[in-house]
This record gives sequence, structure tokens and C-alpha cells, in this order.
Amino acid sequence: MTLIEAIGLAVKQMRERRGLTQEQLAELAKMHPMSISKLERGVVRDVRFTTLFGVADGLSRSCEAERVPIARQVLRPVKVSGIIAIAENIEAESRRKAQE
Repeated sequence: MTLIEAIGLAVKQMRERRGLTQEQLAELAKMHPMSISKLERGVVRDVRFTTLFGVADGLSRSCEAERVPIARQVLRPVKVSGIIAIAENIEAESRRKAQE
């Protein structure tokens, strides 16, 4: 799994955890729904920081709008560094499994 694929998976997990559709996240992030879809599927060649900032902003705004506890935790605003950290963990786990 590449880092871009891992970023897409991280975004998908965060979006689903917030109960958002791709269309809802796209609206909050001021992006086209197809862009969210391609990002989540890892079919983009690169990911711009402006894209990650938009996604993080959209995910954060969903938290502010809802303030709904999920699994006894209130969802906190998302930072780009959080998306990248989750993606790096996903990528490392994928490599570890591939080596087994």
C-alpha cells in the first residue's frame, strides 16, 4: 500500500466515523464529490496539501456542526498532521503484513 492509498483510507475511515457521505464531505470541504472518491480509492497520482487542508477543514466543520459523541468520545477537529499520521500507521501495518 502506498502512502497515497493510506491517506485515502485514513480519510475514508474518518469520514465514515463521522457518519458523512462522500457528497456531504465534499460540500463541507468545498470540493467535488469525485475528488473525495478518487482520494479515498487512492487513484490520484499525488495529494496536494491544499486538498488535505480542505478535507481536514470539512471533517472539522462536521464536528463543529454535530458535536455528537461517538463511542463515548466527542470527535475533535481534524488537522492535516492527523490524517498523515493515521495514513503512516496504515502504511506501516500494510508493510508489516506483507513481510509476514
